[in-house]
Amino acid sequence: MPAMPWDEEGWDDLSREEKLRRIREWISGNRTHAASIGLGLAGVTVVAVPALVTAPVVGALGLVGFGSGGIVGGSLAAGVQAIIGNVAAGSWFASLTSTAMGGYGLAGLTTAVQTAGVYTSASRLITAMLNENGREGDEDRW
Repeated sequence: MPAMPWDEEGWDDLSREEKLRRIREWISGNRTHAASIGLGLAGVTVVAVPALVTAPVVGALGLVGFGSGGIVGGSLAAGVQAIIGNVAAGSWFASLTSTAMGGYGLAGLTTAVQTAGVYTSASRLITAMLNENGREGDEDRW
């Protein structure tokens, strides 16, 4: 693994600007490693706090008329429901309604988000292993 800039001797004595310059320099010289660290952190964050993704989705559903008490009258969702007629259990419309109401749809969305987070974090590990812990310059081998 390439040495991190903060592992250098005298790091604590550097100015904030110099620290940022060295970090930017390290990132530009170790892009694969930096990206894999970012993916790992993003994945772990989404697994730990899936509401960072699910809350905006539920909010967007609310904007089009999928409310916590069901379909909001006069909304886009109400218009779509009027076109569909009877909504079959387990259909996409029923799942969106359930998600907005905090039911099985929200549980499914949360599971999907956390699964994506696990795969994202795993991709960080795989990238590090395949690229000799993120060292640059290995592209010529392939």
